[in-house]
Amino acid sequence: MKRFLIPSLQIFWLLASSRADAELEPLNNAAPFLTEKVSPSPSPSTGKDQVTAAATPQPAFTTSGFVEATFFPPHNEYDPNFGLEFKDLVTARYALTSDVTVFHKSGLFGRLYLFLPLGDSRPQTDYNYAADPILLEFQPSLGYRFTPQFDLRLTYNQMFDLGGFNSVDEYQPWFGPSVRFGTDRPINAWNAAWVSGYVEGFIFLPGFEYPATPGASPDGLPVIRFPRDEIVNARYEIELNVKVQTEWKYIDRLFFFAAPKFFFGDAGLDDHSSWNAAPLTMAVQLGGGVQITQHSELRYTHSEFRNLGGAPGPLERLYWNGISLRWTW
Repeated sequence: MKRFLIPSLQIFWLLASSRADAELEPLNNAAPFLTEKVSPSPSPSTGKDQVTAAATPQPAFTTSGFVEATFFPPHNEYDPNFGLEFKDLVTARYALTSDVTVFHKSGLFGRLYLFLPLGDSRPQTDYNYAADPILLEFQPSLGYRFTPQFDLRLTYNQMFDLGGFNSVDEYQPWFGPSVRFGTDRPINAWNAAWVSGYVEGFIFLPGFEYPATPGASPDGLPVIRFPRDEIVNARYEIELNVKVQTEWKYIDRLFFFAAPKFFFGDAGLDDHSSWNAAPLTMAVQLGGGVQITQHSELRYTHSEFRNLGGAPGPLERLYWNGISLRWTW
């Protein structure tokens, strides 16, 4: 009986250990490192199994990210255009978003963010439910992850007109390096909530500054807010992204998030020599949601632009509210 019981307990312990290790695997944005795998091996002296630990490499490539579908209710549409009369403004009723990162075990990674607003709604004129393509935002990144919490990346962003992007000439592509520091997995805060997020700092290169003052009217059209030659673009950005999910019983699926972006600088469309860091504008997204399953969330998001003192006025607020379903992995 004793001979049978001891090996059985060993097998049960190994299965439990393997299961525990699997549950601790990070779901999002965890760098691939070596893990220890516990396995039995015969003892050279007794011939009986003994427990040993061996380093087992993870796959060469791992991925993380999300896909999201958003609905913007009437009077809360996403507005990619500005500086136009209401009858000429094309706003989005829906949006599709994807954000995928592929990690290599060496620490190198590539990321691709895509944003596709859809619609043909006109403020105060025609609140319809059409799903016409407006534009495609294309944002690839390349980077290196030094630790699970710290990485350096290089990002390019451009918007392509798909038929409804009337302000395409008032935007310019942006490009620059950034440093990100964040959590590789949620942190338990006093047994009350799980906290995750990151802080990231950008420097935008000359000629590729961030278009952080939306509102300029296109050339040749009546000026609604301010003319195109008054556009001020950002040299720097500080981005915060925080998610807090409650741990209390019965409401442990609720979460809240905030993602403000602060822009600094005073570069112009024809003047790319300034490295000034004066406060310019702020773009903020905040909201809450419910975790439906381990990988799916229902979200409500509010977003708007605010002037921090360096933008021409009146600045376009780009105010919108959306309800979205997100799938993460």
